[in-house]
Amino acid sequence: MKKLLLLLFGIMSNLLMGENEKSVDVQVTARVIKPIEVVNKKDIEFGTIVVGQENVKAKSNGSITFSGEEKIRVSWKAEDGHGFNKINDPIVVTIANGENEIKTLISTEEVSNGVLNLNGTQETIVFSGKIDKVPEVAPGSYSGNFTVRAEYID
Repeated sequence: MKKLLLLLFGIMSNLLMGENEKSVDVQVTARVIKPIEVVNKKDIEFGTIVVGQENVKAKSNGSITFSGEEKIRVSWKAEDGHGFNKINDPIVVTIANGENEIKTLISTEEVSNGVLNLNGTQETIVFSGKIDKVPEVAPGSYSGNFTVRAEYID
């Protein structure tokens, strides 16, 4: 009798627990896309400049191309910058020759909210440069750089 009661109790427990349990399968998916490709097509070149010269514009603009499959956010910072800025905000890039420095103002054509919609195509951003006034610096070659970052966004 005791064995019968235990068996009956076990069957009833399983039936009651079964009614209180529910399960569902959850699917896990992903869509894999190609990485963003960023290519520096052309550097900004001021050419030969003269001490004291004012409102100097770059002789040739720079350009970078972006390829990818989705929308990307583009930002940038100067070599000595602390954080990335919106690509639409001009940045000051220092070009140097040893301890001598010249400040340049680098800007881009308008990029809507700093976002490019690539969708499998290639887009180009053009950079221009300006020097308000060439300071009293030693003759020689001066250079500096900035970093452009592109990241996919949802």
